[in-house]
Amino acid sequence: MIAWARKVRLFVFDEDPPGDIESLEDDSDALRSIWKNWARVEEKKRIVLALHIHDIELAKLRHHEPILRHTPENLPHLSAPELFAAPCAKSWKSLYLGTKKPVQGTHLPVAGRSSLLREFPQNDFLSYGMLESIGALAYEDSSRGHSGRAVVQQCEELLIEWYRKYAQVSNASKHPDHFCLMILWHSIFMHLDTRFDQLECACGREGEASAQRNRPYASSWAESRAAIRALLHATLIQQHFQLLPIGAESAIHVPMALYNCGIAWACFTRFGSGVGDSFVDPATLCEFPEIKLFGPKQLKSFLDIRSNIQWQKSESGPIFKIMDLLGRISHWKVAGSFATTLMALVDTQDLF
Repeated sequence: MIAWARKVRLFVFDEDPPGDIESLEDDSDALRSIWKNWARVEEKKRIVLALHIHDIELAKLRHHEPILRHTPENLPHLSAPELFAAPCAKSWKSLYLGTKKPVQGTHLPVAGRSSLLREFPQNDFLSYGMLESIGALAYEDSSRGHSGRAVVQQCEELLIEWYRKYAQVSNASKHPDHFCLMILWHSIFMHLDTRFDQLECACGREGEASAQRNRPYASSWAESRAAIRALLHATLIQQHFQLLPIGAESAIHVPMALYNCGIAWACFTRFGSGVGDSFVDPATLCEFPEIKLFGPKQLKSFLDIRSNIQWQKSESGPIFKIMDLLGRISHWKVAGSFATTLMALVDTQDLF
C-alpha cells in the first residue's frame, strides 16, 4: 500500500489556496469546482494519515521498525471535521469563511529539540496521528533491543505535553473520545521501558530455546521499576476501556493495548517474586512524571490488584479480566486471536 501510495504521489499535496470565494455565488459552478478540488486534497491527507497509523500498528504487532519515517511535525494538516463533512458547496463556503485559516504543519518539536507544542489541532484524527508518531519513537527504539534514556525522556516530554494540550481541547469541546486516544497514550507509556518482544519470547512464543534466552530479561523486568510503571498504565487502560459506551466500536489500537496489558501481567506474576515491592510504595509511584497529571487517587486500583496476585503463576485475576475485555470486542477479529494467545499462557492444570 505504501509503495502504491508513493507511486501515485499520494504524499505530495498540490494545495492551491481557494482564493476569494466570498465573492462567488453559492450555486455557481466556480464555487463547486473549488470545493471539489479542496475536498480531493483533504481526502488524500486523510488517506496518508491512515497509512501512517496502520504502519505504526503493524510495526507494533510484528516488533519491527515502521516502513515510513514518522515525525509528528511532518504529518499533513487536516481541516476541521465539520468543514470536511460539508454536504454542499454553499454549506462548505459558509463554514470555510467562519473557520480560522489552517497553519501548515502540526508544530510539534523536531526530534532532539526540547521545545513544547505551541499549537494543537482541533481534529481528533490528526491528534491520533500525532500521538501514534510520538509512539513510533519508542517502538523503533524498542525494536532494536534497547531503550536509550534520551529517547525515553524525549517521549515522556512529548507525551506529557500532548496530554496537557489534548485535555484543554477535549474539555473545551466536551466531545467523546471516539478514537480511544487515552488508551493509546497509556499504551505508549507501557512501551517506554518494556521490551514486549522479549517478554513474549520468554513466555514461549518462539519455542523453548528462545524462551530460555529471554527469561533472564523477563525475570529482571518483573522485579524492576519498569514493570510497575507498565502495570500502572495497564490498570488505567482497563479502566478507560470499561468506560466505553456499550456497543461502541473501539479504535484499531485497543485490542493490542489490552493484549500487552495481559502479557505484562502474565510475565509479572510468572517471573516475579515480590522482591521489587519497594517500587510499589505510593510515594515512589508518584515519582513517575505522568502519574503526577492524575494524582495519587489513580494508584488505588493498581495497589488493590497488586495485593491480590499469586506469584509464579500466569493464571492471575488480571489476565482473566483482560481476556474477558478482549472478548467484548467484536469489530476487530484480531481481539479474539489475542485472547486465544493469552489463554495459551495460562497453566490450566491447577485451575480445576
